[in-house]
Amino acid sequence: MQARLIMLKGVPFTGKSTTSEFVAQQLGLNGYQVRWLSEGMMLQGYFTHMRRRTWNRSASSSSFI
Repeated sequence: MQARLIMLKGVPFTGKSTTSEFVAQQLGLNGYQVRWLSEGMMLQGYFTHMRRRTWNRSASSSSFI
């Protein structure tokens, strides 16, 4: 099966993480292999070069499935 990446983008506190986690749970319940990562997890584990930067929370933020 081909891997897919679903990204949600928007302003802070609009439910991106909640929505993406719910979608990941539903996909898992329907037999899909899912790995849900929050924005913080992505920065810590996959974009280590960005940890040194100051993350501007007033800008948009993202969640990843």
